[in-house]
Amino acid sequence: MKKYAVLITITGLVTAGLLSLPVLADAVVPQVQTVKMQQMPYTETVTVSGTVEEQKKKEISLDLPIVPEQVMVGVGDKVEAGDVLATIDINATKNAIAKIASQYLDIIPQELQAAIENFDLESLLESGAFPTEIVSTASGTVTNLSLTEGNLSLPKSTAAVVATTDKLRGRFFVSEKDAAKITEGSQVLFTASAVDNGIFAGSVLSVAPTAYQRLSGLNYDTVVDVAVNIDNTYGLLKSGYTIKGKIPVGETREVNLLPYEAIQQDENGTEYVYVYEEGRAVRRDIETGEEFSTSTEILSGILPNELVIYNSAAVKDGELVRVSR
Repeated sequence: MKKYAVLITITGLVTAGLLSLPVLADAVVPQVQTVKMQQMPYTETVTVSGTVEEQKKKEISLDLPIVPEQVMVGVGDKVEAGDVLATIDINATKNAIAKIASQYLDIIPQELQAAIENFDLESLLESGAFPTEIVSTASGTVTNLSLTEGNLSLPKSTAAVVATTDKLRGRFFVSEKDAAKITEGSQVLFTASAVDNGIFAGSVLSVAPTAYQRLSGLNYDTVVDVAVNIDNTYGLLKSGYTIKGKIPVGETREVNLLPYEAIQQDENGTEYVYVYEEGRAVRRDIETGEEFSTSTEILSGILPNELVIYNSAAVKDGELVRVSR
């Protein structure tokens, strides 16, 4: 009887051990999650920044040095073409020119030196060529004014800016390498720093034919101006506001996407994923393209219907794995 009891016990233990093998195997084989590439329509865009400005504005410049006697307008005032912006103090202008010629001529720019040295107020007064007033040459709103009563305004400076503030547009600064991609009529979405949660729309009016150097931080960038018509300001935008936006370039195309968690990179910089094949993790080298907030474009290396291991950092090439349900 004892022999039979021992045999039954051993048989039971062996049977229990065999039954537990799948459980042990499951505990040893890594559990993985899989994903497939997702398709999404995508259009390449150029990120730009700029300012809001008036569509129409006129800079009223000074041809001669003058000292205003009385400034008749202020910033924000409405004016018509022909309205007097300021009267000129002839005697104060004469005294200011004499003072500059005797004390400061050596330290001012050469262009102004020549203008002041050749300035003959008496002859201009006798000929009637010296004005007694500064007159607006446009109708609109005074948006900038540099004239101050009793202070000399130098030639070639801007006395005032008159603009139509009811019609605004966006002026974006575009990198020289991206300017050639932008075409007139392209739709633009942008935000304004001064407007919380506001998204505005517009279309490209024109791309400037020339580039120029613009200070950005501590460096100069070569940029091209792009004018954008604003569809609707909703009364929220003002001239001078800082804006940022995206301008689409090129045709819309379908892109295949995988989450970043599924992609690895080896010591040589080669990007790869693990594909689930017949119970194993199989490495596939891939080529990536555009990057997005949570995923990246896959250009080559895998097929759309293949199962890609999501938690790829937990497996090795050729390793047995099981897919979680």
